[in-house]
Amino acid sequence: KILFRHRVSGMNFVYSLSTQSFLFHLKNNEPMFSKTTTFIFVFLVFVGSSFAQDSPKQDVAKQVTNWHQGLQKGDLEGLMAQYASDAVFFPTFINVALTADERKTFLQTLIAKKPVASLNNDQRIRLLGDVATCSGTWVFEVNNAEGGRDKKPVRYLFVFEKRGGKYLIIEQHVSAFPVKN
Repeated sequence: KILFRHRVSGMNFVYSLSTQSFLFHLKNNEPMFSKTTTFIFVFLVFVGSSFAQDSPKQDVAKQVTNWHQGLQKGDLEGLMAQYASDAVFFPTFINVALTADERKTFLQTLIAKKPVASLNNDQRIRLLGDVATCSGTWVFEVNNAEGGRDKKPVRYLFVFEKRGGKYLIIEQHVSAFPVKN
């Protein structure tokens, strides 16, 4: 029995249930490859595709997404692992977080507000060797003191450096947009 058959440029690609193998046939239905060769080819195609690596820009974009997800999940340790030990963080509402303890305290305060960030479609990623920047805007929705939710439009700038094969945050600035008069 044949489970799958596909014809491309005069060649049939067939998966046979009876032989449990992939077969390639030319127009006259003579096998083009042996079962072993076919198996190796299919194995390499499928396994090889699983080793595809993201581009550096995709790596950086994932880091920013992971940062947002870490906030939403309340994963303080996961967030802290994204920062280099010597990172500098300029968040909204405090002057600066120069040490890991200061970053941790700020992130704990932010996590307690149950943030949900909506990224705008203005993310810009620039690569400069092992350094990358990612900037843009998002809207943070957070719990307020009255028990409601506030939406805060903010702008951000992450600076990453590739260390040990991974992009780590070395500088971060997040600030609320100025109040319109």
